[in-house]
Amino acid sequence: MARGRFFILCMAALAATAFGSCLKEKKCPPFETAGLFVANGEKNYANVGEVPQAVPVNEGLAFRSYIGGLDIRYLPLGAAAGAPLRQTLVPNDNDLVVALPVDALPQERYEITVTGNASAENFTDAGDYRLELHPGGGESGDIFLANDLVELPLATFRTLSLRRTKGLLMMYYQTLPQEIARVRLQVTGVSKNTDRHLQYSGTTTATKDFQLTANQEPGVLNMFLAPTPADSAPLLTIFLYNSRGDLVRSLSNVDLKVQRNRITALYLRYDDTVDTWEIWLYLEGEWVRTHSLTIN
Repeated sequence: MARGRFFILCMAALAATAFGSCLKEKKCPPFETAGLFVANGEKNYANVGEVPQAVPVNEGLAFRSYIGGLDIRYLPLGAAAGAPLRQTLVPNDNDLVVALPVDALPQERYEITVTGNASAENFTDAGDYRLELHPGGGESGDIFLANDLVELPLATFRTLSLRRTKGLLMMYYQTLPQEIARVRLQVTGVSKNTDRHLQYSGTTTATKDFQLTANQEPGVLNMFLAPTPADSAPLLTIFLYNSRGDLVRSLSNVDLKVQRNRITALYLRYDDTVDTWEIWLYLEGEWVRTHSLTIN
């Protein structure tokens, strides 16, 4: 809310400066006193400053640096109530916020839902608005959502703030056997859908594959994951493959807790001196070993 008020004050100050300048030149354009905008309200994860090696993003970049495309649905609620009107927008390169073109819409009360970074496969055929977060069992990106009631015509500036629908799994690794060429992360028990109010339903399995570089340098594997329901016990399985596609090793039943707009950090450690695999989770400010497997 505070960010919205700050944005409105900034817009008003800029408009006042421009208006004063144009008065001197007697070439004033129509003066904008209202508008509907979309802003990214969650550029960084809530716990990014607490997770080792997690680097915050610059929050002063253009909107398009975080969200590449928008899907907007205008659901009329008054006399013209019916099917929602829909449009898609691609943000301009330098815009910090995105203006929604609502001037041509009939004067009406609308429920407006804005989705960022979603693809066609995320939208279900259900009569009510619903997003499938891992269609086909894939990762399906960093999806954002905003929803609010708006009365047109607008009397002032309004800003809809986009929020993340998912969390982020970060798996660090140091040294892996030279034969490992591909890693697959598979998580069961994450949320399947969300509605326009970020109310989640159902469970599903999400999978993502990573090709490793030949020199096996230390790195991190990132995966966007829907939150885990309170009554679910999500489990991670790590599959390790060689360059021929043969399964070399799998590490199963790793307990995970994924939260919306938060990072879950995991460390996969291999000790080649004793041929031992370990899995560590970052919990409450410290690394905790949860699995250890020695190969005989």
